[in-house]
Order: sequence, then structure tokens, then C-alpha cells
Amino acid sequence: MSSIKVLHSTADFVVAIKKAGIHSAPLKAGDTDSALSFIAQDFPQVLTVRGKKEVEGGLIHRIDYDTAGLLLFALNQDFYNHMMACQDEGLFKKGYRAYCQYQENCTELLGGFPPLPVSLNFSASHQVCTVKSGFRAFGPGRKQVRPVTEQSGKFSQRKAGGSKQGSSSIYSTELSITKINEKSFVVEASITKGYRHQVRCHLAWCNLPITGDPLYNPSKNSLLQVYPDSSPINTDTPAKQPSQQMQFFATSLSFPTFRSSEILSFSICPEEI
Repeated sequence: MSSIKVLHSTADFVVAIKKAGIHSAPLKAGDTDSALSFIAQDFPQVLTVRGKKEVEGGLIHRIDYDTAGLLLFALNQDFYNHMMACQDEGLFKKGYRAYCQYQENCTELLGGFPPLPVSLNFSASHQVCTVKSGFRAFGPGRKQVRPVTEQSGKFSQRKAGGSKQGSSSIYSTELSITKINEKSFVVEASITKGYRHQVRCHLAWCNLPITGDPLYNPSKNSLLQVYPDSSPINTDTPAKQPSQQMQFFATSLSFPTFRSSEILSFSICPEEI
């Protein structure tokens, strides 16, 4: 089965579903094993769009190599520019589902986190909150990120390029947290403006690292510890998840259309990936 499936296409854009284990865009010129490369086979005009980097073409919404779910590609420059403006105005919304495990000392084990600015009740069956921070690169090879707040040191704040409330460097993640049992939680997360690893890092900051996250879950073999069988993904019984991949999925996109004021929304369940 292909690693990429087109969910919806118009003259302006393509919404596609990416499996885990493939990059959203080429890492360098000439790479052909990426979601963008596969989309370009059927929609070559995606490569004519000038994106953030030359090799990224019309890729608008990317997700990590280990994440499965929805991607958005522009097929012309006007739509790409429209979506960049929507993002700046907070009108481009992205939703995620994460299967998490509670780990009380997660941030201590990972290191580099400031105090969490929100209070969570892990005995509650359901709760909602918004987590906000700036970000800075962290660790060997700058492969991870860490939140930056007003309680972070001056060095961290300089690395984040400023982190005062109201600054353009503040990123917000809205969380809807449902408790399954003492160890397992399902989290629906939504963001507008996004930063690399934003949701993954914010969940670890909440002591709710995503099961199987190779960067932000300090428990080795966490997939096997929490979800020991290989049963199919079932959102009704999330305590049983497959052990093949990180349990994090990009499940929804919402944005204003290019040619009218209508809001377009696309959503999938993890079973569809």
C-alpha cells in the first residue's frame, strides 16, 4: 500500500494522508522518497510553487517523519500566499490525536523544561487547557526543542528570540485530555501557528509523553509497555494500540477557501491512515 493517499484535490490544493516513516518534503535536492515527491508525480505543478525552501515546493502543512496524517500542498503560488496569510492571522487550524502515558517525572528525565504554567488534574476523567510557550532548539544535533517562558533563563530566552506574552514567538496548543486509566490518556490537540515538534514537546511538558515518541518519551519501549498487543487502532478502546509506530496522528485541517469566504474542513480517524 502506498505511503501517500490523496484525500481531496482541487485546482488550488491537495490534501493527502501520509503514513509514518516518510518525510513530508525532500531533505535535499534530488531526494525522491518524500510525500512531496509522490504528490508531484500526479500534480507536477506543486513543484513550481516557491515555498519556504526551494526543495519544499508547495508544501504548506508538514508533519514529522514519525507522524502519520494529513498534509496540505498548494498547486499554485496564489493559493500558497493565501495560506501563509491565513496562518499569520490564526485562521489555519490543525488538529491532532495523541495516545499518551502519564509519567510524573517526564520533564526531569528529559531535562531543559521550565515550570509548567498550567495546573493539570490527572484524576479527572476529562479536562481542557491551553499550553503556551516560545521554543528553542535543544540537545545533540538540535534534534529536540524545549519550551521557553518568562521563567526560563536569559540564555534560553535569547535562543528563542524572545518569549514575552503577546510576542509573535509564543505558540499555543489547545488540549482536550480524556483519561482512560491511571496510565493512559487520549489527547485531542489543536494549533494555529505551529513550531517544530510543538504538540509533542508540550505534551511531554505536561508529563503526558506520547506513547512511542522516540524523542520526548523517556520510557524505553513505551509502546510495548503500555500497548503490548498488535490489535488494530480503535478509538473506542485506546488502551490497545499497535506497537509499530508513535501514537500521534494529524487528524484535521481547517482553513478559509481561496476564492470565497467559506471555511473548508478535512478530518480523518487514525484507522483511515
